[in-house]
Amino acid sequence: MWTPTQNEDSHGEDRQEIYPSGRGTVGKVLIVSSNHGVTGQISEILREHALSVEVVGSVTVAIGRLHHNKFEAVVIDWELDQCATCLHQLRSSPQNRTAVAFALTRESEQTTTALRQGFSFVLERPLSPESIRHTLKVAYGLIVRER
Repeated sequence: MWTPTQNEDSHGEDRQEIYPSGRGTVGKVLIVSSNHGVTGQISEILREHALSVEVVGSVTVAIGRLHHNKFEAVVIDWELDQCATCLHQLRSSPQNRTAVAFALTRESEQTTTALRQGFSFVLERPLSPESIRHTLKVAYGLIVRER
């Protein structure tokens, strides 16, 4: 089980982490967030579902990854500057334009705006393993289909 080594509000800038799944993977997920606690929590549950995870801490790095790699799903933290730009780049990328897009929000107003802007699903803070698993269960078929 994942245990946070830093508190949920700790932030890193352009870090990049890769969390491979322990078995054959069904797809790759890019998480764009500078919040270590959130990325660790989401990554653990994604790996439980045979999804490999790559984490980047900035939109700039994420855009570069989107241009060079195929991802079946992308989780974008609403609190990052240029969140909408990242979604636009995702949809403009030939290899990722149909990837499942998750917004990571903090309140219902952000959730509504994210869905209007084109995100497929929303993970709303405060996160719990149950809420992440529930959203992933609903989205899983779409993620596998992107493969």
